Amino acid sequence: IKVKDGSSLTISGTGTANLTTINKNGIKGGENSVIKINDGTLDIESTGNGISSDHKIFINGGHTTILAAKEGIKASPNAVSNKAKGEITINGGTINVTSGEDGIQLESNIEINNRANITVNANNDGIQTRSNFTMNNGVLNIFTYEGHSATTFDKDVMSAKGIKASVSEYETQDATNEINIYGGEITIDSSDDAIHSDGNISITNGKVSISSWDDGIHADSKLTFGTVNGYERDPYINILNSNEGIEAANIYFYSGKIKVKSRDDGINAAGGASSGEGQGSGEHFNPDTGADNFAIYS
Repeated sequence: IKVKDGSSLTISGTGTANLTTINKNGIKGGENSVIKINDGTLDIESTGNGISSDHKIFINGGHTTILAAKEGIKASPNAVSNKAKGEITINGGTINVTSGEDGIQLESNIEINNRANITVNANNDGIQTRSNFTMNNGVLNIFTYEGHSATTFDKDVMSAKGIKASVSEYETQDATNEINIYGGEITIDSSDDAIHSDGNISITNGKVSISSWDDGIHADSKLTFGTVNGYERDPYINILNSNEGIEAANIYFYSGKIKVKSRDDGINAAGGASSGEGQGSGEHFNPDTGADNFAIYS
């Protein structure tokens, strides 16, 4: 299905659509297009991307299953676009993504709301954005590469993060790279960092369960748990397996219940690669932050 520039596609009703593609996307949206999935059953099998749009994708309900050789769901404008946003909003529905590359990849913002139930099985990053990730509610399950028991993962040349807000050192550094989790349930089993931001991460509510071969939760700048005078149970973080459990330049513990199991540091306020080796995948970590600025607040 091709949605040309300025057009819109809405899928609704109780029927089933089966899309099988060769060397193309299951659904492709143009520079100023809008794709909406409101209801029904959508099954996509593609040797390209499952759903791809230069502009905006809304998933409001229904049952969507994607098996893609490349990205499962992608919102990314072409390099010369001046109208496209590259945004994804998931308000509900059941979504199952199995992908050879990133599960969900976008240029701008992704927001997950109330009734969403999402399962991602990706060979690269589960969800990768060059801007902001927001989860307000719903259920999100992510598995990347070989999971936390990885034996062939090489962080110097591969990226298989669960949730990633990042730009490479060769791209603009103007992106905010914010990850905000306000509620819902997240389960991640990843070969790379489970939750990673080149900027800030804030987890104020919800339940997060993590098993990672590398870092559990990593922010280059500020990492915040809970709210001032918040409830002890909000949020609930359980890092079952990790190398570095919680890592950022500045870490704030306001409220919540947090459990960490790690092979190296449990909680680490630091900059630079934790191993002292290269970052891999073009990643950077606080190149301009002095050692005196690293701190943990509780």
